[in-house]
Amino acid sequence: MWTNILDLPIYDCKILSIFIFVELCIVAFLTILHHNEIMELKKRILPTTILTVLSENHKDADKHLQKLTDKLTEKKRVFQRYRTEIKNLENILSDVENKTLSYRDRYRFVMTALKKDVRKTEIEMKMLHGHISKLSFRREELKNEVLKQGEDYRRLIDNFAKDLGHNEVIFSMLI
Repeated sequence: MWTNILDLPIYDCKILSIFIFVELCIVAFLTILHHNEIMELKKRILPTTILTVLSENHKDADKHLQKLTDKLTEKKRVFQRYRTEIKNLENILSDVENKTLSYRDRYRFVMTALKKDVRKTEIEMKMLHGHISKLSFRREELKNEVLKQGEDYRRLIDNFAKDLGHNEVIFSMLI
């Protein structure tokens, strides 16, 4: 009867699908026929207490959902507040950074100006030191020259006094 083993599953699938189709038709027919009875059966099977419990659970679920919604709204508000604070802090940090850069630039400018002034003052000091050294040297020369001239003057006076003393002796001899 069965000639091929591979044909067996195909026949089984065909028979099974026909069987399922027939079953579904019977269920559909019974459902249509007894629709009103199913509603009564539901009412009898599910007592009112279960329905009230279900409606209470629904109310509890609504309350719980409302609480969760309120918490979510509050969290969202807090999140927005934190977000605003973070933006404000970023702006403040940006301002501080800009001011820091500005102050850093001013500091560099002032330091550069001070360094130039220090160099200029240092050059002036070296120049003044050179002038002071020259003046000290010149003063020493002048002092030595004054001393020399003083010596020359004393010698001259001494010579003059000798000459005068010698001339007095001659003059007194002549007179």
